[in-house]
Amino acid sequence: MDGKPRLWNAGTTRVLALYSMTSEAAEILNEGMDTPYPYDDKNPDGPSWYIPVDDLSSESIYKICTQQLGYITGARVLAGYTGSEDQKTYLHEHFPFNWCGYPSRCIVYIRDAE
Repeated sequence: MDGKPRLWNAGTTRVLALYSMTSEAAEILNEGMDTPYPYDDKNPDGPSWYIPVDDLSSESIYKICTQQLGYITGARVLAGYTGSEDQKTYLHEHFPFNWCGYPSRCIVYIRDAE
């Protein structure tokens, strides 16, 4: 293995970074949605909650930000994410506290330490 378990760069995007998935944040994100959480992952992998802003309504983003439940930031996108233990270990070692993986979409969002 080359030290980067089958993940590849898929560009950058803007994400809504939640401080935590509280019931209040979940209620805002679920307004008008059929599923209780973004995508098919009720609990995405990783220590952070990052959701691409393009996948959310401007009203949801506004409410989350004004109620200080999260903020908008940039993130790198890595494709090929399956949620394997090798991938999780790599991400924990290289991006501690700054990644969020969605196996249902084969994508992980990462933020380099600032």
